[in-house]
Amino acid sequence: MGASHSSTHARELLPNVQEKDPRVVVCEPKDLEEIIEVCLQSFLGDEKSAGEGKWRWLFGPENRGQPQNWDPKFINGLRYFMKWCAVSTMWWGSVLGVKDPQTDKLIAVAMCFQPGSIKNGKVFPWYRLLALALEMGKAPPSDDAKVYGPWPAKRLKMTGDLTEKHHKIHASGRHWYVYCLGCHPNHTGKGAGTALLKAIFEMAKLEKGVSVYLECHDQMKEYYSKWMRLVETITIENPDRDSTEGDMTAHFFSAVPSEW
Repeated sequence: MGASHSSTHARELLPNVQEKDPRVVVCEPKDLEEIIEVCLQSFLGDEKSAGEGKWRWLFGPENRGQPQNWDPKFINGLRYFMKWCAVSTMWWGSVLGVKDPQTDKLIAVAMCFQPGSIKNGKVFPWYRLLALALEMGKAPPSDDAKVYGPWPAKRLKMTGDLTEKHHKIHASGRHWYVYCLGCHPNHTGKGAGTALLKAIFEMAKLEKGVSVYLECHDQMKEYYSKWMRLVETITIENPDRDSTEGDMTAHFFSAVPSEW
C-alpha cells in the first residue's frame, strides 16, 4: 500500500502536534501488522479488562470463550475487522500512533478519516467496499453462519446502518472521524490514548469550524465525556431475542476544537 493523500496531509500537520507531544507519529504501511496487533489486544482484553464492549456484543456470547474472549472464532473475526479498519484508514485516512521510546514499538493507535473524505455519513461507498474486498481476499469470517451462527452478521449490519445514519446527522460538515482508537493493555494508564485524541484535536483546530466525531460503547462514555460533547445516545436492539445479552447502547460525540 502506498501513502495516501490524506496521510500526506496528516504529516504536514504533524509538526504542530509534536511540538506538544513528540511521541505521536503518523504510521506507515510497514506498520500495518503492528497496528492490527495493538487494536486486537486492546479489544480482546485480558485478565484485568473485559475488552471492548461493542465487539463483545457484536460477536455475541456464543463466540466468546474463557478466559475472557480467547475463543479462536472471536480472535479470527476481530483480527479480520481490525485489518479492515487499518487498511481503510491507511488508504483514505490517517493512522496516528504512539510508540514506546524504549522499544520503538507502537503501544496505541488512532485510525481516522480526515476532513472531506466522508460524504453524507457514508464511510464506505461502493467503490471503497470493492477495493477493500479485493484487498482482504475473503468475506468476513462472521458471515459464515455455520461457524458463527446467524446473529453476528445481522448485528454487524444493523450497527453499520445505524451508525451511518447518525454520522450523517451529527457530522455533516468537515470533520475528523475517529474510526478506531486502541491502546495495548500492557500500556494502559500511560496517557497514550489521550495523547492521540489530543493530537486529533490539535489537527482539527488548525482549520476553523472542523469538528471531531466518534461513536462509542457504554464503557467509554465517561472517558469521552471529559473531552467532547455527547450529541445523542441510541439503543441498538439485539435481533437474537433469546440471547443472554440484551441490546447495545451507542453514544455519539462531537467537538469543534477551533471554538475552544
